[in-house]
Amino acid sequence: MEVILIALLSFLVIALSFILVKVRLDVLKLAKNNLELNFENTMMLEKLVEQQDVINEISFKKNDDFVTFLSESRDWAFSYIEDVQTSITKFVEKVGPVLTYYDKFGRINETSSMNTIFDAYTDLIKVLPENTTQGENNE
Repeated sequence: MEVILIALLSFLVIALSFILVKVRLDVLKLAKNNLELNFENTMMLEKLVEQQDVINEISFKKNDDFVTFLSESRDWAFSYIEDVQTSITKFVEKVGPVLTYYDKFGRINETSSMNTIFDAYTDLIKVLPENTTQGENNE
């Protein structure tokens, strides 16, 4: 009976040792898989951060390009307005005295084309800034 008990206990010790070794190997395999997953997770996070940086850079460039476009458009518009006002001022300086004379002394003839020209001239000088001469000699 003792022999059977010793054999049974020996068998249990050997079986439990094998089970313990198998569990230990499974734990090591799970630890290895966990380490690999953490490494992959870290790599994916790095790629995600890189992609986010690229997106931010593209977004910043688009915003910068838009601001540049707005600035250039504003500069062009101011330049255009200045050119138009200069042209109108030159027109007023050249034609203004003639039309002022017409307004004072020439309306007696009442030619419709001159009235039309004078009315258009009057509308044109209304859009000029106040500091611009409107056909008057300021000498």
